[in-house]
Amino acid sequence: MLTLSRWKVVLVALTVIFGVLFSLPNLIPEQTRAGLPGFFPKQTLNLGLDLQGGSYLLLEVNTAALRTERVTNTVEDTRTQLREAQIPFTDLGASGGVVSVRITNPGQVQGGRPPAAQYPGRAVAGRGGRS
Repeated sequence: MLTLSRWKVVLVALTVIFGVLFSLPNLIPEQTRAGLPGFFPKQTLNLGLDLQGGSYLLLEVNTAALRTERVTNTVEDTRTQLREAQIPFTDLGASGGVVSVRITNPGQVQGGRPPAAQYPGRAVAGRGGRS
């Protein structure tokens, strides 16, 4: 049989009593808590967001920055692909959300369209001839 000394039993019992005493304000309503004697703790446990019912997050997309970034990426992709295709060009840039490039050799204008035309939903326009 397991034998425990008396002081250990008393210590465990006091610990359980104090634990119940300090958790009691969380279990009883506000009106009852106000009527308790002064030696009872009155403060309740502060619940975190996860115990209060969660949190509300609102995410927004900065569409202006996204458009600017897409145009910048289109300019860089066009530059890279024209260089890989060895098509000479000048005046590559973006203005007002429109990417423009001048291909210096008029015979290679058609060869310059596929890099820009690979982006769905974007119009590709060109003007032939010398300027």
